[in-house]
Amino acid sequence: MRRNKLKVLSSLAILGIAGLGLAACNNNTGSGTTQSPTTTPTENGGGATTPTPTPTPVPTTPSQSTTPTPNQSSTNTPEQNKIESISVSGQTKEFLPGSEFVFGGTVTKNYSDGSQVVATEEEYIVTIYTDNSYETEAENIKTAGTYYVVVSIGDKLATYEIVVREKQQTIHENAVVKGVTPTKTDISTKVDIYNQHGNEVYVTANSSKKIQSEDKTATCDGIEFSQRLKMQGSAVAAGESVNVSADGTVSNGRVIVVKVAQASKLTFYGMPSSEQKRSFILTNNADYSREVASAADKTNIGSYEFDVAAGTYYFYVGATNATLGTTAGGWYFYGVDIAYDVPASSLTYSEIKVDASNVRTDFNLNDTFSTDGLVVKGKNNLGTWDILSKEDYKVTNTDDTEVSTATPGKKTLKVTAKGHSDTYDIQVINPNATIENIVVKEEAKGVYKQGEVISLSGLVITSTDSDSVTQDIAYDAEKITYKVLDGEADVTSQFTTLTKGTYTVELTYASKTTTYNITMLEVKEGKFEYKNEVAVGSDSYASSLIVSYTDGTDADWSKYNDTILSTAEGYSTKFYSDADCTTLIDTATNAFASVGTVYMKLSYQDYSSNAITLTVKNFNSESYYVKDANLTSGTDYKKQTLFEGNFVDVKVGTGTCKADSNTAINQGEMQIKLDAGDGKEIIFVVKQKITLKIIANASGNKKYIIKDAVGTELKAGDLSKTADGDTTIEITLEAGTYSFTSNGGGVRFAGIEATKAE
Repeated sequence: MRRNKLKVLSSLAILGIAGLGLAACNNNTGSGTTQSPTTTPTENGGGATTPTPTPTPVPTTPSQSTTPTPNQSSTNTPEQNKIESISVSGQTKEFLPGSEFVFGGTVTKNYSDGSQVVATEEEYIVTIYTDNSYETEAENIKTAGTYYVVVSIGDKLATYEIVVREKQQTIHENAVVKGVTPTKTDISTKVDIYNQHGNEVYVTANSSKKIQSEDKTATCDGIEFSQRLKMQGSAVAAGESVNVSADGTVSNGRVIVVKVAQASKLTFYGMPSSEQKRSFILTNNADYSREVASAADKTNIGSYEFDVAAGTYYFYVGATNATLGTTAGGWYFYGVDIAYDVPASSLTYSEIKVDASNVRTDFNLNDTFSTDGLVVKGKNNLGTWDILSKEDYKVTNTDDTEVSTATPGKKTLKVTAKGHSDTYDIQVINPNATIENIVVKEEAKGVYKQGEVISLSGLVITSTDSDSVTQDIAYDAEKITYKVLDGEADVTSQFTTLTKGTYTVELTYASKTTTYNITMLEVKEGKFEYKNEVAVGSDSYASSLIVSYTDGTDADWSKYNDTILSTAEGYSTKFYSDADCTTLIDTATNAFASVGTVYMKLSYQDYSSNAITLTVKNFNSESYYVKDANLTSGTDYKKQTLFEGNFVDVKVGTGTCKADSNTAINQGEMQIKLDAGDGKEIIFVVKQKITLKIIANASGNKKYIIKDAVGTELKAGDLSKTADGDTTIEITLEAGTYSFTSNGGGVRFAGIEATKAE
C-alpha cells in the first residue's frame, strides 16, 4: 500500500470537473482511459467506486497498461479487459484519539468481464481527508471526529468514512414489565413501564383493545422477568397506522411506546400466545418502519432487535402478512432492552461483581493460567450494570502479586476494576500427588421404596491429596464406583428386591473408600378412604387408596405415602344392591337414584376392600363457614381442602391466602383474604347442579369474579366492607370446577351455602 502525497490527489480534485467531459466523450472509443461509474457507497463502504468530485484521467498504472497481463488482452481494442471499478471491504472504521491510522482492509479490482482480483498493497493508494469534499488532507487522526478516506488505483477510486472517538461503553437499560397491577384482569389505561435518563417505555390500552398483566418468571439474555403483558391481538389493522395526536397521545390500544434520547439498539422480548408467527412492527410514524416475523413458539421468549435514531417509536403486532407467513393474534410482552454507547470517561462505578461460572477454576501444576470466560460487571452512575472488557480489569493474587500455578492448593484471586474489587477461587492440583482420603460432601438420594433402582445423581465427594489439596468431585461412573452393602454382604445386584431397613453405600475413588447410609421402605398397608354417605341423585363417587410405607421401625414415613385417586387407570369402583355383593348396579347414577342403602367394593392392583355400606340420603343443602373451621388468624393456606361436601368441595387455590380476623369487618369473624396474584382464589368443585351462595366481605370497595375451569367469566360485581355482616353472592352452577377471586385484591371469603338445584 502506498501513501500518496497531498498534491497528487489534490491535483486530481482540481482537474476533476474539466476531466469529466473528456472521460464522457472517450467512454466508448477504446482508449486506455474510461470514466469510473459513480456508485452510492454501501453501508460498509465496500461498494463505492468514485468520490466526489470525479477525477480526470491520469496516465495508466501497471494494472491498466496495454502490456499483456493475465487479466488483459495484448491488443488495445474496445474488447480489452479493463478495470471498471474498485471496491474495499473489511477496513477498520473506528479509532481511538491519538492512534495511528491502519487500513486493515482488502481492495478488489472489478474488471469489465465481470472478474475480480484482489489488489496487492503496492497497487493502491490510501489518502485521508478532514472534509467530505476531499480538499484538505489530514496529517493524522489524533483528534476525535469523522474523516474521509479515498482508496485509489489509477483513476479508479473508492471512499468510506472513519470515526475517531474515545473509548465507548455500551449501556443497557432493561425496561421490564414489573409491579403492574392488577394481574389477570383487563387494563384499559396507559401502563407505565420505565422512565429513566430520558428513555421512556409505556403501553397503551383502551376499552376495545384491552391488555392483561400476568405474574410470570422467566430469564432471557441474562435479564430476569417477573411479569408479562398479554396483548390480546393485533393493534393496527391492515393499511392503517398508529394514531398519534399532536400532544403525543396514542389512541391505538396494545401499542408499546418507546422514547429514546439517543441512537440505540432496541431489543424487544416477547412470544406469541399460540404456535403461530406474529408480525412485529416498529415505526416512528414518519421515516422509519420495519416489520419482522416472530418465532412460532409460545413457550420460549424471543428477542427482536432494531437499530434506531433518537426519537419516539411504536411497537405492535400487525395484521396477517402472507409474505412473512404471520397471523394476527395475541402475544406476550416481557420488556425491552435499550442499549446505547456513552464515552467510557463519563462513567463512574460504585461496585463490581465477578461471575466465575464459565471460567476455568481447576488447573494442574504449571498449567497456563487463563481468565477466559470470566465476566466482570460494574455498577455505573446511571444505575445499570456494565460488562467490563478485559482491558478494564486485572486479576491478581489477593496481595496484588501475579497469579501462578507453580504451587498446588486453593488460591483466592482478586479482580480489580474501576477502583473496586471482588474475588473468586481457583484450585491448582498436582497430577502426580496421591489421594489420601475421600469423604461424602453431598449425598445422593437416601430413601427408596422397594422396587426402585439406585440413583447417585447429585452425589459429591471431597478428596484430599498428599499435598493437602482438597477437591470436590461430582459423581462420574468412570471415576467413582459403588456397591450396596447389607452388613458385610454385597447386595448391589439385588437392590430392587431389598426389604425394609438401612443399607450402606460404599464409594471408591482412586483406591480410597467412604460410605453413606440409605433407607429402604416397603409397603406397610394400603387403605381405601371414602365417605359412607352419598346425596341422592349423585352421578359419580370419589374415593382414594392411601399406600403407606415403613422401614421396619416406628419412624414416620408418611410424607412418602402414595395417594391413588379413583380416577386412576386400573382403579375399580363397583356398586351392588345386596350385602353379599352379588347383584351389580351398572352405574353410579343408578346406584344413587333413590334414598336407601347400596354396597360398594373398591380395588386397585393387589389391593381390594370388603363390602362397604353406603347410605344414600336426600341432602337438599349443605354449608361451610370459615368462622367454624378452626383456622388460625395470620396463617397462610395454600392448596388446602377446606370442606368436602356432597354437592361441593371447597379448596384454597395454588396461591398463598391468609386467614384473618379483622374486628372492623363483620365483627372480627374469621375469613380468608384473597389478595391480587396468580392462584390466590377459592376453588369450588361442584359435583352436581346446585345453587351456590358465596358469603364474602371486603377491605374496602372491591370487585369479585367467578370463573369456570377455562377462565370464562360467569359473574362479577362490587363488594364493600361491612362491619356487622357479610354479602351473599348467588349463582347456579352445573357440575364442574369454578374459581372465586378478586379483581385487584381486598376480597374476603367467609363461606358457602349450597342447595341442590331443581
